[in-house]
Amino acid sequence: MPETAKPDHIGAYEVVRERGETSAAVLYEAVKPAQGRPVTIAMLTEQVAPDEARVRAFWDEAMKLGELRHPNVARVIDQGRHGDSLYLVEEHVAGAPLAQLMKQRRLSLAQALTVFKALCSALEAAHEKGIIHHDVTPAQVMVSEDLTVIKLRGFGLRQFTQARADGTTMATTRTVYAGLSYMSPEQAKSIGLTDARSNVYSIGVILYELLTGRVPRGRFQLPSQLNPEVPSEVDALVLKCVATKPEERFTSAAEIKRRLATLEDQLRLGLLHELQGLQRSTAKMLRRQDETDAPVIAEAAVAGPAAAAANRMPLWIAIGVAVLLAIAVVVLALTR
Repeated sequence: MPETAKPDHIGAYEVVRERGETSAAVLYEAVKPAQGRPVTIAMLTEQVAPDEARVRAFWDEAMKLGELRHPNVARVIDQGRHGDSLYLVEEHVAGAPLAQLMKQRRLSLAQALTVFKALCSALEAAHEKGIIHHDVTPAQVMVSEDLTVIKLRGFGLRQFTQARADGTTMATTRTVYAGLSYMSPEQAKSIGLTDARSNVYSIGVILYELLTGRVPRGRFQLPSQLNPEVPSEVDALVLKCVATKPEERFTSAAEIKRRLATLEDQLRLGLLHELQGLQRSTAKMLRRQDETDAPVIAEAAVAGPAAAAANRMPLWIAIGVAVLLAIAVVVLALTR
């Protein structure tokens, strides 16, 4: 679709500004004058005239999307046709794309898993209604700065772009193939091969990027090799998501959530055991130190309370307390 100036109106909506684009659509912030609340319009980057069969398929998909209600999904509230282009109207989500947030800072392990679980929940709800997302990338994930809002948008668009013989589309050339890194191998060959396991692959790539700051290509390193905060148990989960063969991946987002719940329980239990072991070890060292220092403390007491207190608080004890506090913080973060 050739470059065009921003339209003043799209259907009944007044366009405020262009918000960027994805591999399948140009995004606009708009308002419906009668209501006044902002919305996001995603207009397909390819024209459909005179293919009325594609238009009918688009309307059918839009109706299904309108029934998809979930806190981690940007709700579709309207659809239409602007000239030879189709568009969907979504609820306006305050915040920024996850892609932008990842450029600004590296998320902690707990934060990365929070985003990943939200994506799993969004896709689980969609899959239950027979809806597959065809363009799962960080650009399609809207998040608030504190991650209290995480919404997956962009459902119902990419499957309506025309595939070429090499598997690319007119839309992908507009974004310099930005979404190819997140496509499963089978989807990269043909958009029509996208299924729930393709979505699993895409969110697995996103999780890898959240943990390491890069996407997995070729013979990639494990997340734990690039980020010491990542436990080896998380490596196994990521590898099963991004397996080259669909039959070797998790079969659904729901299965990932079950595995992740078990994994988090194991991590919390392991950290608690480490904390308890460190507490016992510290207690033993304190008793031995008390026995060794008792005569010295008695002498120091003659010199005054301050001297006695200084002898009772060696540096290694302070370090031990700091380590205990750090582990406790990690346990609390994973428990949230």
